[in-house]
Amino acid sequence: MSYIRGYVSEPWSSSYSSYNLLNSLSSNGSSSSSSGLNGINVSDYSTISSGSYRKLLNSYYSSNSSAKASDKSKEASSELTKQNAVAMGNSVKEIMKDSLWEKKTYTETDEKTGEKTERQDYDREAIGKALKKFTEDYNKVVEDAGNSDSVSVLRNGVWMTQNTSANSGLLSDAGITVGSDNKLSFDQEKFDKADITAVKTLFKGYGSYASQLLNRSNAIANTTGASAYNKNGGYAYSNIAQSNFNMWM
Repeated sequence: MSYIRGYVSEPWSSSYSSYNLLNSLSSNGSSSSSSGLNGINVSDYSTISSGSYRKLLNSYYSSNSSAKASDKSKEASSELTKQNAVAMGNSVKEIMKDSLWEKKTYTETDEKTGEKTERQDYDREAIGKALKKFTEDYNKVVEDAGNSDSVSVLRNGVWMTQNTSANSGLLSDAGITVGSDNKLSFDQEKFDKADITAVKTLFKGYGSYASQLLNRSNAIANTTGASAYNKNGGYAYSNIAQSNFNMWM
């Protein structure tokens, strides 16, 4: 189709006031001429005047708008994945803090005699809150990985669930249950009866379960977000089918 020089109206406009086709044709010969002013092919005029030209432009801009909206949606999803990975990393770091695992001194009073005694124990309530927060953040990252088309996110998500499964026995003793959907749930009452020493082996120290998860959360955060989603609508890493994530589980 010929290009209409001087046309500046929006494609969805019902008016062609910026370029008067009728006036151009009437001043340069009959409508049966092979061409009109400014290089407009008169044989195309009937198509233009019938509205087909406008429909084509509408379709073109609509398609491009949809593609841009899709890219924005994927970019927003990538940014949310980054935020969730950072949140999980922060909750893991909270659990790994030395202060959380230091024994505290508690004073107990005998109701009958009024005698006071002191005992040392871990702050199970504080540790329990930290563990519960961790399970919630962990579950968000697992869900993000299952919906991601980023190879890096998928690989780290699969590693996380496999490592968690391998430690499911110790986690269960700590009051953390691994569900069939690979998500975690926390039971404070069960944790209160747990052997803290065993729980500490999971969440304290270099090479522990917690420290390995921290590495994975950092890896996901570093390969997601607006900066990692390139202008071509893809991640810095090649894409992979979502179904593979379920297959690897």
